[in-house]
Amino acid sequence: MAPGVRRVPVREGRVRATLFLPPGNGPFPGIIDIFGLGGGLLEYRASLLAGKGFAVLALAYYKYDDLPKSVKTLHLEYFEEAVNYLLRHPQVGSYF
Repeated sequence: MAPGVRRVPVREGRVRATLFLPPGNGPFPGIIDIFGLGGGLLEYRASLLAGKGFAVLALAYYKYDDLPKSVKTLHLEYFEEAVNYLLRHPQVGSYF
């Protein structure tokens, strides 16, 4: 992880993730990282992007904590909840 990058575990509502914030107060452009097909929570790419100035939410969507054990059915509301979490975060700015 780059110097100054902060790792913040997220367990809010149904969202299971880790938020990586670059050094400074922001606001920073935000990215949601849904990486990998094996389930779980993969964080290394998100931490690298945070080192480049992005606020990155590494989002788990199955095979993690209390999330579904398989990916047979995806509920889009879960991803919408993650987007809303990131948009509400005080260190994430809107750039569009």
